[in-house]
This record gives sequence, structure tokens and C-alpha cells, in this order.
Amino acid sequence: MALDSVHGLYQLGISCNIQHAVQACPNQEGGEERTCQEGGGSRARTSSCRGCSCPVEEAAPAPQRVKLHLPQRLHPPTVKLHLLRRRPNPPLLHLHQKRPTSAPLDLFIEDKNDTSVTIIWSQPEVIGLSGLDGYTIEICKEGTEDWKAVNEDLQKSCRYVIKNLTTGDRLKIRVVAVNEGGRSPPVTLPEPVLVKEVADRPKVRLPRFLRQRYVAQVGDKINLTVPFTGKPKPVVSWTKNGTAVDTKRVNIRSTDRDSILFIRSSERDDSGVYEMTVKVDDFEDKASLTLQIVELPGPPASVKIADVWGFNVALEWTAPTDNGNTEITGYTVQKADKKTGDWFTVMEHYHRLNATISDLIMGNTYKFRVFSENKCGISENATMSKEEAKILKTGIEYKPPEYKERDFTEAPKFTTNMTDRATTVGYSTKLLCSVRGSPKPKIIWMKNQMIIGDDPKFRQICVQGICSLEIRKPGNFDGGVYSCRAKNDLGETTISCKLEVKQPVVADADKK
Repeated sequence: MALDSVHGLYQLGISCNIQHAVQACPNQEGGEERTCQEGGGSRARTSSCRGCSCPVEEAAPAPQRVKLHLPQRLHPPTVKLHLLRRRPNPPLLHLHQKRPTSAPLDLFIEDKNDTSVTIIWSQPEVIGLSGLDGYTIEICKEGTEDWKAVNEDLQKSCRYVIKNLTTGDRLKIRVVAVNEGGRSPPVTLPEPVLVKEVADRPKVRLPRFLRQRYVAQVGDKINLTVPFTGKPKPVVSWTKNGTAVDTKRVNIRSTDRDSILFIRSSERDDSGVYEMTVKVDDFEDKASLTLQIVELPGPPASVKIADVWGFNVALEWTAPTDNGNTEITGYTVQKADKKTGDWFTVMEHYHRLNATISDLIMGNTYKFRVFSENKCGISENATMSKEEAKILKTGIEYKPPEYKERDFTEAPKFTTNMTDRATTVGYSTKLLCSVRGSPKPKIIWMKNQMIIGDDPKFRQICVQGICSLEIRKPGNFDGGVYSCRAKNDLGETTISCKLEVKQPVVADADKK
């Protein structure tokens, strides 16, 4: 309609009396600032635009007439559309923005118990321009249509817990989305909900270490936790060997998740098979554990000496009457000499009921005692043999073995010969040889078949059969044949070597 009016105005060529220049508000969509430039009017002034506070230039008070030359045909691109955008939106557009959303989706029960129901859903498929403000959750009893909202404020999330319900009621539940356009169509559970906790089959989760025999010593504190599952809270009961547990000795504490068997100070009477039963409605589950309380064993019932022979004693004993509530793992045997009374262990961790004690000392009298042993340790007391074992002396004459005495006598014999040697005048030298013989031979050194004797020029040494003759600073006349003679009662022998004494070499320069 506005476009037709403008188009008719252009065709008629109406002259307008413009007192104010047309100007668009900069804050409105498509607006642009304009002032009237025709007619040469006075300077514009500033005022406020209608509907906002932005300044607008106004023309001078003098009115001016502006002649608009309209074209014969109106082309759409030449139309100033910003004039149309300033006009308010049509009422139909406002009605479209305030429409409610579509119904929420996928409503179902997440969990429930005796006093509450938890529901979850998905947001509507179509929300619209008005958005989504929240949800209203409504309930009513089966057989009625008295719907009541359970949330005072709109629920923002897609999950809600309906609390403070009466156990056993059957309720219809629906969810409505709300925005500026109003309430959406509701989404309702297909069937009424019974307010009662969902029954879950009970199950006992017996720990791995309790699946075998649990062993503890007398006086230990017993604290065993056995977890379980089940809804609603299972009813827990314990029995011992098929009868009710003695609450004076055993304390039972149960929670929603586990049950604790507690004994402050255990005794052997607490041993047995304990059975735990968890029950939910008509469903139940059982688990059993074996508790064994042990202590040190008693001593063997009796110990006796079965036989004595030589340096040996045969012992026999019987198992203890009190094994400490566990199997016997071995025995420890000790002996004591009657003279000293000191006990010495001769066997430990021994499994049989008889033993032979050996390597006893002749002439001594012995007593014996035996301890029992189990996994807790060795018994505090021992059982002693009533008899004593005396190791008698026997007529044994010691005859030392006869050994043939070896004859070590030997005539002298040189094991190392002397070799010919050469030396220089003024340089001491040694002659060496080795000899053996028994009795020890006498050593005689000779030069050119003449006995050297105690001549200080020569030094004679003989140690452990090694014979040496040192010639101190030999001269030109000390060369010759040297001999070594070894002699004892069984014979004699001689070896010789030749010693050559040379003049030192004189250089030619020294000769001149």
C-alpha cells in the first residue's frame, strides 16, 4: 500500500511544501542521514528524532517549495526502501514469534525408589524464535485427571527428580515445555509409574582372600568386610555352622553395600564355617567363609628310648593330643649330657615319630626331649624321655698300622752341571752347580786339581744343595779348570768347567 502511494505521487507530479528536510535515524535499520540542499535555505539546526535520542538536523524556519520531477515509469531499484523499514512490523510477524514449541521428546524413567522417581527427556524438535524458557513437570494419580505441577520454578535441564512421593501410588507423569508463546503439547509416559524401588537381584561379592580358609592366631582381631549388591537394601543374616551367630562373641555391622564380621579377640571356639545370606523380596544369595583360629601345639604325648647300641640311640614318640587346631608340621629333638645338663638340638623340622641319634660319646649318659611344631611355631613345653641312655665302654685295643720305613740314603749326584765360562780381568764371576745326596755330601772346590781351601780370593757357598764359587776380581793367572767334588759315605762325584780370563779391549786412541 505504501509503495502504491509513492508510485501515484510520482505520476501526478505533486509539488510538495517541505518545511523539514527528510533524515533517517542512524539507529534504525537502513537509515541514512540526509539534509535538504535545494532552494538555498538557511543553515540547519539539530534536534532529536522521534522515538529515540539521536540528533537530527532540521531546516531553517523559512518554508521552501521543492519541485519533484517524477519519471514516467517507476523502477523498483530507485525506491528508497529505508523509508519503508522504519515502519512497524505487521501484526502477523509478532504472532509468529510467540508460538509455543513442539512437545518434548523421549520421556522415560531413569530410576525410582520408595519415595522418588527420576525422569529424563529430550528437548522439543521445534523450538521457534521465542526460544525455550523451561519445563513444567506434572503428575496425577491413576484414574484421575487432576494434574498438578511438582516444580515451582521452570526446570532448565532435561532431568528431574520427583520427591516426597507415597510408596505404592501409581502416577501418570507428563512434561510440558514453556516459552513466551505459552505451553507446548505435553509428552506423557505411556503407562502409570508404581512408586516403589526397582528390585535388583542380590549378589554377594566375596573377596578373593576369603574364598580360601582364613587362618588367624588366638588373640588376633578379626575384621572381615564382605561387599554385596541389591535393591532395595537387602536383608543380611549370618550363621555359624548352620546356627545363628553368637552376638556376644561376634559383632555384625551391615550397610547398604557391605557387611562386616568383627571379633575383638579371637578364640579357638570362633573357628567354623560362617555363611552370609542377602535377601531382596523372593531373591537371595549366599556365600560362606571358613575361619580357623590356631595356636601353638602341645608337646608329644610320650617319648621313650627304644634301643641303645654302640654310639647310637633309637627314640620313639607319639603325636601331641593338642595340635593347636592345625596340622603338626614337624618335631625338634634335643639331647643333654647328664654331667653338664646342657641341651643341644640334634634334629629339627623332623616329620617322623621315630629317629636314630648317632655319634654319641662313649662313657656318657644322655637324656632326650622332643618338641612339637605347627604353622604357629614350636610348642612351649617338651616331653622328656623317662629312661636314660648310657654309652658303655668296650674293650677296644688300638693297633696302629705298620708302615715300612723308606730308605732315603743316596750317593751324591749333581743335578745341574757347570758350563765353560769367560770373564774379563777385574770383573768378579761365579760358578754354579746343584747336588743332592743323603746323608748330606761334603763339597770341595778345586782349581787345576788343587784344593782351593780357605783362599780369601774365593768365596764358597752351599745352601739347600745349590753350590757356588765366587772368584773376586780375577787376574791373568786365575783362568784354568775348576772342579766341584761332592762326597759322602755312599760315594763321591766330581764335575768340572773351564774359566777363561780375557784382557780388556783398549781403543786405538788410548794406545797412542
